[in-house]
Amino acid sequence: MVESLIEEYLGRAPSKALPPWMVRKMELAACRSRHTQGPRLLGLVQVKCHPHKSSPCNVTVNGASRPRFFSSSTPVAKLRTQLFIIDFIDHLHHVSQHLELNDSELKQLQEKLQTLTDNTEPKHLAHYAVTIVLDITTTLALAYILEKQRSHTRFVRQFEQKGRRNGGQTLDAIKLNDLKIEKQKMEKRIRDEQRQKRLLEYENSRLDEKRKMEKDLRRTRHKEEREKANYRYKKDKERRHNKEEKRESYRRKKNKERKTRKEEEEETYRRKRDKERKTRKEEEEEETYRRKRDKERKTRKEEEEKERYRRKRDKERKTRKEEEEKERYRRKRDEERRQAEQIRELREVSVVEKSKSHIFSQLLPR
Repeated sequence: MVESLIEEYLGRAPSKALPPWMVRKMELAACRSRHTQGPRLLGLVQVKCHPHKSSPCNVTVNGASRPRFFSSSTPVAKLRTQLFIIDFIDHLHHVSQHLELNDSELKQLQEKLQTLTDNTEPKHLAHYAVTIVLDITTTLALAYILEKQRSHTRFVRQFEQKGRRNGGQTLDAIKLNDLKIEKQKMEKRIRDEQRQKRLLEYENSRLDEKRKMEKDLRRTRHKEEREKANYRYKKDKERRHNKEEKRESYRRKKNKERKTRKEEEEETYRRKRDKERKTRKEEEEEETYRRKRDKERKTRKEEEEKERYRRKRDKERKTRKEEEEKERYRRKRDEERRQAEQIRELREVSVVEKSKSHIFSQLLPR
């Protein structure tokens, strides 16, 4: 528990391992520091709280005893609590030398206490400050004192001498006595809580009765207001009904006149519209006939043009074909004439050659 307290407030484990006898002593002192009343002997820091709620707590820091904490929620109590925390921060500088606290860890402890004083209401500040300050003081101060002892034997001898001076009480007897005291305080706290609970239940019952009476009164007042509102609503409804009947009669009369006038206007408009429709229909029929006639004329003209173009084209094609036939016949005839000329020439040449050969054959000697 002691090492966990040191680790909780330092943010790390103790720099030196604590022996078992030291841990036992520090746990006993830490258990005593949890009490809200009675004397506490914590080495460098001694706190004595009187049993009366209105009495202050006398705190001795390094031999200086001054009243610090009050049960009131006045700004004076907060100021005095802040002064005590300032003294305690100064005291941390002495204890930090043994636990090897660096500047950042010491500053972290100071910021925790400063945050406590800044963010806590005055009526709760004294309780929270005593709880946290005593936890830190128990851990640091006992570690500081017990590490200064030269040996386990000397510490045990001093503790036994102190026990004989206190009537021969041993460590177990002191621990048992502390447990009895804590049990008595716990029973007293339970009785106080039960008494407070009964008072709270009584107050709640009175408040319930008061709320019930207020609720009945409110319900009666609401009922009267609702009846008045219903009466006003009924009268207003009758008045509105009569007014609506008069308005409905006048509206029917006006609607009848409006309907008659509207029918006359519609009849006049219908006749005019029929006349215009008839005229427009005749004009449309004439326009349709004219377009149809123009279209037929245009179609007939186009067909005539096409027929004329076709005849002309056929005539040209026929003429061109005849000319081509004549040209082909002329070429064929010229070709036949040229071939006949060539054959005749070849025949003449062959006759001449034959005559020459005959002559040469006659001239050669036999």
